Amino acid sequence: DLASIYSALGDASRLCIVTYLLDKEANVSQITKSVSLSQPLVSHHLRLLKDLRILKSMKKGQCVYYSINDDHIKQIVELGLAHIAHGSN
Repeated sequence: DLASIYSALGDASRLCIVTYLLDKEANVSQITKSVSLSQPLVSHHLRLLKDLRILKSMKKGQCVYYSINDDHIKQIVELGLAHIAHGSN
């Protein structure tokens, strides 16, 4: 399971989606605009990330909003970003 999570986060498009959602929730349309990918491709990535419990979804009216599933995922990504920032000093 851990290898699957890291493999999913190893894809640049999925990592971009997860990074975008670190401190917010957003619907498919908002995510599509943010990451400059097609809506079908974003939906595919969201489904995979949700299946791996990296993201969770909540329906509000007609829209489905996605967010980070829990603080563990957030910490994994933030630690990776901190490592990269630290390495550039």
